[in-house]
Order: sequence, then structure tokens, then C-alpha cells
Amino acid sequence: MVVGQNTNTARKLEPVPVSGWASLGGFDSTRSQNVSYLVGVDHVRCAAALLIVYYHGIQLFSSDVRHHRTFLPSDWQTFSDPVSTLLAEGHTAVALFITLSGFIFAFGAADREVSYRQFLTNRFLRTYPLLIFVVATGCAVHQRNVSLIPLLQTLLGGANLPGAQWLGNFSVMIWSVSLEWQLYLLFPALMALLNRSGAALFAGFIALVLAARGVAFLEGMDPVQGLYTQLFGRIDQFLLGMLAGWTYARHRRRAAFHHLLVPALVLVLAGAFAFNQSGGWPQPGWWKLATPTLEGVVWAGAILGHVAWTDRHGYRPGPISRAFAAVGATSYSIYLWHFVFIQMQRGQGWLPRLVEQPELNAALVVTLTTLPLTLAFAALSYQVVEKPFLTLRKRYVTRAERVEAHAVVAG
Repeated sequence: MVVGQNTNTARKLEPVPVSGWASLGGFDSTRSQNVSYLVGVDHVRCAAALLIVYYHGIQLFSSDVRHHRTFLPSDWQTFSDPVSTLLAEGHTAVALFITLSGFIFAFGAADREVSYRQFLTNRFLRTYPLLIFVVATGCAVHQRNVSLIPLLQTLLGGANLPGAQWLGNFSVMIWSVSLEWQLYLLFPALMALLNRSGAALFAGFIALVLAARGVAFLEGMDPVQGLYTQLFGRIDQFLLGMLAGWTYARHRRRAAFHHLLVPALVLVLAGAFAFNQSGGWPQPGWWKLATPTLEGVVWAGAILGHVAWTDRHGYRPGPISRAFAAVGATSYSIYLWHFVFIQMQRGQGWLPRLVEQPELNAALVVTLTTLPLTLAFAALSYQVVEKPFLTLRKRYVTRAERVEAHAVVAG
């Protein structure tokens, strides 16, 4: 099955670079065959992974010092500087990951046809080997709580819905994998519509989502709990990422997108600061109906700006860039494993008091203990569980051929 589109601007498939930077670190055999390698994408993955580790680590470790118990929403801290507020509101890393997914997919599929079956096969090979391993480990620890139906729901993309299997610390991050899969199921059709109708249709759809959230709010929806883990609260971020990736693919050599990087990062810090000062994640309010969209806008700008900036400098980055890219390549393992290590540290009492200020102490503990341990384990997890399956992925995009306007799905 192929999802097609009507376009007069079909372009040739760009070869995937397998020499120079792209071959360093042994990652060349795992690169996607559907999109040319962009080192900036791995940089962004690294930033998102590190942000989520520091967010959870600082939140939980500082609560142990301040309150001698686990973190509660009532413990949410406000800070006076933008960097601290970004770490305090580091849950925005989820929005960054989702926006980045839309960017990558649309960049590779702009003005091309997408094989629905092969796309989903690739996503299965990308996400499920590690997911199954993590779930299996959680089942071994919490086997008395395992039930067949909740377990099947978790494995079949319903971990973000009521009734999913609880596996303690091993299941905390799995909800977002299910959310990603709900977006994967929609992507080929969304891409065909974007290629055919352009950005105006997506703008209209985002406006409709915002209006529907307003209706849901008036009908009693909690804008925090009702949006954070659900497709309804994240699809606009994915669409904005798609728009950014599609635009970059079409105008990569002509437009100066790298100028977006600095203003976008300023908006990220300013947005995190304003959000934190208003009460942070737990604070209810009708204005939070638009927060996912605003997150998507600023992250799409930051992704577009950084990818364009690194793209302009070719494939010759220095050791720091290579290190960030290597961490970015293991970001999925970092994401799924980090919470287990944070809670393991708490349970074992491996929380040294290095300074008196709780949040600063927590940041130092993460930097000196949690992060190295998580990175080392994630590197092993990537090499043993993820990488072998990544080499099995195949091309799911082909050069676009002109199709009839009414043919959205052609067999």
C-alpha cells in the first residue's frame, strides 16, 4: 500500500551520506535509508534526552532533601532565572521529541510517496525491541501485578490510556511511546495531505484542535491531565514539526533558516520562565489549552534553526559535536531507562550532600552520578538491543509520481 500525493515538484531521493562524519562512531549502518543524515537532528535528540534526565533528577532528588519524601505537585518550585526555570519545566522535552519526530519524517517524505506498511515496519524495528526488553524487565520485577489484558494494551499502543499495565519505574516513560505510535499511524496520510494541499490545511487543522480543546474545557476537561499524555494534546506539536521539516526540505538551499536559532532559543527560555512563574505544570488554567501549540511553535523554530545552522557547516564537526551526536543516537535508551536509575539511586540512598542548596545539589548529583551511569547503560542498550534491528530497516519513500487529485490512498 502506498500513500500518494499530487505534486508537480517531485524531487530525486537524496543519497544517505556514509562517509566523513556520518560514518564516525559506527553509526553509518543504522542510518535511515529514507532521509539524508542531518547531524543537527542528533544534537537536538541529545538536548531533549539530557533535559528530561535533569528535569526528573533535580525534581526528585531535591524533594528528598527539602521534604524527606517523594515529590508532589504541591512542591513545584519557581525560580528567578531562565535556565533554572527551563530545567524545572523540563517536561517540555516531550514536546521537543514529538516536534522533532514530525520534522524528521516530513523532511524525508516531502514530495515523495510513503509506503504505509514499510513505514510502520521501520517504526516497529526502531521502537519495539527496546520497548519489549524494558517491559519484560518490569514484568520480572512486578510479576505479581502483571495481567494479560493490561499488558497487551501497553504493548499494543495504549500505555497512555486508562487500564494500561503498571510496572513501577519501568512503565513511567512508556506512555509517550504509545503516543508516538498513535502519531505514526496517522503520518502517511497526513504527509500525503501536506504534499498535496500545503501548509494552509495544517494551519486550519491546528486551529480546529485549539477550538475543540476549548469545547472540551467548557465540558469539564482538565487542561493539564486531559492534554499532557493524550493525542488530543500533542498532535499540533507533531503537525508543526511536519510543517518545519517539509518547509526545510523544499527550501533547504535557498532560505536562511539558521537565523531562526537564536530568537527561537530566546523564546524557549522566555516561555519556560513565564510558564514557571505562573505556577508551572500543576497549575490549572484555561490558557493551558494553547500551551502545547506554543511549545510546538518555539521548538519547531529551534529545530529548524539548529538543523539549518549545522547543515551550513557541512559534515566536519569537532569532538564536542560528535559527542553530542553520539548521545543523541542513544536518546531512546536514555529516555526509557533514566527514570529507573534515578529511582534506584533514591532507593539505595546514593545521594551525597555536596552543597546546601537542594536544587543545585541535585543538579550536581545528576551530573556526577546519574548521568554517567545512565549514558553508559544506554550505550550498551543501544548497541545490543537497538542497533541490530536498526540495520534491518528499509526504504519506505519513493520518488513521487503525479496521481489523480482524488487518490489519497492507492493500492
